[in-house]
Amino acid sequence: SDWATLTSRAMPSKRARERADTDADADDAVADDIDDIDDADDDDLDAPYIAAASSSAPEPKKNTALDAAALERARKDFARRGVVYLGNLPPFMKPMKLRQLLNAYGATDRMYLTPEDAKIRAKRKKFGGNTGKKFVEGWVEFRDKKHAKRCAEMLHGREVGGKRRSAHYYDLWNIRYLPKFKWDNLTEEMEYQKALREKKLALELSVAKKERDFYLAKMDQAKAIAAMTERRAKRRADDGAVDGETDKEALARYQREKEAEEKSERKKILRTFKQKAVTNPELVDPTKKLATMDLLKSIFTS
Repeated sequence: SDWATLTSRAMPSKRARERADTDADADDAVADDIDDIDDADDDDLDAPYIAAASSSAPEPKKNTALDAAALERARKDFARRGVVYLGNLPPFMKPMKLRQLLNAYGATDRMYLTPEDAKIRAKRKKFGGNTGKKFVEGWVEFRDKKHAKRCAEMLHGREVGGKRRSAHYYDLWNIRYLPKFKWDNLTEEMEYQKALREKKLALELSVAKKERDFYLAKMDQAKAIAAMTERRAKRRADDGAVDGETDKEALARYQREKEAEEKSERKKILRTFKQKAVTNPELVDPTKKLATMDLLKSIFTS
């Protein structure tokens, strides 16, 4: 009886179970409704976002045109700039080091350094020389031409200086200020030199093409002449062919006869000299028709 009482207390009644099942079904239905509402809300949010993104007009471009004041400032800045020319740079000085040294006399902007010939550098590296990159000349633009002029006057002909252990301590500056010279003049000269190189290269290619065409034409002409000669030789061999001799044998016979004729012609061209007779026949080997060993001994041992 005690066990039954405990069991009946632990297990819920039938009505309680039915009520719990009804509440669970209601909770599931509410959860499904909430999920449907969330899905609908998500669909509603996605559609306007995509439509807004697709139908939105592009942002208007900013007006990058300069006004009159800005153009005047740019014109004045361009007129204020100055360029110096470096006729001979310290050997193997790097561009960053050069800019650091020149910035002490004024703000620098653009810089162009001409490297040395690649063949000279390759030859130096081949024989164990310095593998660094060397520049032969350069141009440096200062933001203020007064600073550029002052820099050229102060540095030209002077030592680079710095620390005594520096590799460029005893090198001399070779720097000149270029009056009425702007960076555009340098770029124009570079473009002109580039166009000149391209024109020269095109001319060289044209000459090489003409030489190639001439060589190929001569090759074809030589082949045609060789074929004509072979046909003529074959025809001549056919005319003088003996009974039972094939064309190949007749052509070989013609070539032998031609070689013999050329050899006789060469003999006529070569000069011959009459040899004196040997006074003592005992000193001549009759088998080899050469001097004997006794004659050689008499010459070199006397």
